[in-house]
Amino acid sequence: MNKNFKFIPSPYEGGQITDSKPGQKFEDKFDPIFECIQNTIDAKKEKEETVSLKIHFKKVYKKDLYFIDKKFSSHIKNSKRVRDKYALDEETIDLLILEDFSTTGITGEPGTMKDQTETGKPNNFFNMNYSFGDNQKLDDYRLGGSEGEGRQTFCLTSGISTFFYYNVDSSNNSQGSFFGISYLGKREIGAKMYQPFAYFGKEKAKENRKDPVYDAVPIEDNAEIQELIKLFKLKRKVGEHGLSVIIPHYLQELKDKELLISKIIDVYRISILRKRLEISVEDITINSKNILDIYLSGVNPDTNLKFKNEQKELLTEYFSFLKEVDEDNLDNVHEINYYDEKLIQKDKISNYDQLVKSYNRQELTKIRFNFSIKRFNSNSNNVSDRYKDYSTYLDIYLKKYPSWASVLEKNNDFIRGPMSLRKLRKKTMQMFWIIDVQDKEASLLIKNAEHANHSMISASNKKLDTNYKSYYNLIVNIKKLPSIIYSFLTNEENVTDNEITQDLFRIEDEGNGIRETDKLSDSYDEDDDNVADDEKTKSIFGVNDIVVPPIFESLRYYDRDSESKNEKIFYTVKGKKYDQKEILKMLSDAEEYIEVTKKIEREKYSSLELLRMDTKVATIKRRIIEYKDFIAAGYTYYPRRIEIEAAYDGEDTNNPFRKYTLDDFDFSDESFSFKCTGDAKIKYNENKITILANSENFSFLVSGFGEDQSEDIKWRDRSYSTDGSDINK
Repeated sequence: MNKNFKFIPSPYEGGQITDSKPGQKFEDKFDPIFECIQNTIDAKKEKEETVSLKIHFKKVYKKDLYFIDKKFSSHIKNSKRVRDKYALDEETIDLLILEDFSTTGITGEPGTMKDQTETGKPNNFFNMNYSFGDNQKLDDYRLGGSEGEGRQTFCLTSGISTFFYYNVDSSNNSQGSFFGISYLGKREIGAKMYQPFAYFGKEKAKENRKDPVYDAVPIEDNAEIQELIKLFKLKRKVGEHGLSVIIPHYLQELKDKELLISKIIDVYRISILRKRLEISVEDITINSKNILDIYLSGVNPDTNLKFKNEQKELLTEYFSFLKEVDEDNLDNVHEINYYDEKLIQKDKISNYDQLVKSYNRQELTKIRFNFSIKRFNSNSNNVSDRYKDYSTYLDIYLKKYPSWASVLEKNNDFIRGPMSLRKLRKKTMQMFWIIDVQDKEASLLIKNAEHANHSMISASNKKLDTNYKSYYNLIVNIKKLPSIIYSFLTNEENVTDNEITQDLFRIEDEGNGIRETDKLSDSYDEDDDNVADDEKTKSIFGVNDIVVPPIFESLRYYDRDSESKNEKIFYTVKGKKYDQKEILKMLSDAEEYIEVTKKIEREKYSSLELLRMDTKVATIKRRIIEYKDFIAAGYTYYPRRIEIEAAYDGEDTNNPFRKYTLDDFDFSDESFSFKCTGDAKIKYNENKITILANSENFSFLVSGFGEDQSEDIKWRDRSYSTDGSDINK
């Protein structure tokens, strides 16, 4: 039997070219690791408590991979989706291997090209190999996945956009199978157009066809499989249930073991603590007993720098908080009964006064958020019962920071089943919290609201519109629930995250300025720091200050601008430098303001006036922390890595950055010009530009878009601190 990659010409009779462009949904370089962990948890055997994933790195000689031939190389070099077209010119191939254990493996019939087996059971091989998207896991609240596209991350992290897998099916007499998938995108070779996906396996003639058209199905011959196990140096033995994924020419950043371990712990700390998951990276095993020690000895996953002492102490407190949550021996339980309000009021919280007292005593507190939802009834035969009402709930646990804590960290979690929705964490509150969504209907709702990589939820997710009714306010309030409760407990109306910015802006019609383009919605944090604190509070309360404070701006890492000149668009970034005397003066003024407010005779003022002042105080306290951190850092936020993205903003486009394709533009084209001066370097690829700056003494400019494109160009930037190792390479 001829075993090779199968390249399918298209269109053939009854077929068409489709390209899912998964890169628009999975942007984090660690997404393939997260995807594999999620799949491992989802595949847990019924009687097993803990599943394990082993991650290791190997090398093989290209000559030993007989299926990497001239034909395959030709397709690689003609692909627009392949990251490294010359990877196959090397003699050796680096392999990232991910193997799960105590799992079921992929279940079904490898050779059946249908979504059901001959006995009518789900054929997960078909979904794994050939069906991308279609929300395959969306109906099962117990599973982490939803959209059925995650496995494409394995291709995305491969320099040749290819992965292989070895599977042992626990439901089918421990049957082993081996398969390979390449995501190469649409391409033309020899006057033929080819489908985006190519497959490595054995040939199977298409049924009811006279012409020689074949499908590729997994290899099931044991002798051949044993040969491939030995070739790829897998740990899994023949007949040992589970899945092994092999990714050739993987992103080398993944081999940073210390950072990889920190990222894994950061995202999956709850599942590991709850003994649902154990992970090994080479010779280091992470489990519920050693997770905290390993975490504290590593690096901060946000900065890639070692944790500071106060960060370590706060993390230790947070892990103690999580253990308290899991014990859940609480008498101190409150409730919020939600009825589709636009705003949640504090009088909706049962025993609110007791909640405040418990919080101020730094006691663990639980609030059950009860709500109902209208979900599409697939069994309906008429319009009247098209949607069915379900009552459900989620729990939020919270605890005030220790009194000694002066830093703000993302020591909080949003959990749906086993999944951590990591981008819902906030660095804006001096409060530990976890939202724990485990009830079936609440889990299904959140699952429908999740982005493809399960890091965030949005009320504008189209899956919600398909399956639910009257959900928008509910999703927005769930997303903001910790901030809402925190504002009640502290009288803070606005809390700001100063660590990571995600500014979205474009040129105005006249081309002479910048304006925000998106209305505030659930897609954005309610903690908007672009509006002056004074204006925000004034608009909220409509009263004058008791004590008028100076203006204390949040410190900026850099200034950026966009303008149109001589029929060209220019985007600029310049380092922002602060004088030492300036910062010390701002700190002194801020501390003085706090001291003045302490001497106010509060009984002389209305509750609104006091609330306005207290809101100012809370904001300025955060500024004080910010200024002190800046001083401790040596009056600089540098070195830093600044990442810039651009995209066309079409009509009715919710997120243009996810819609970007190479067909739009590519910064590597000669039409774009770059100018970088001072203490910085730049890198660029597709729609992304990275500035690697050692200090504030730099300026950057990019041009190349025409003025006729000004209304359609949208920019965003993010920045991260770095130790400078990526700058000096």
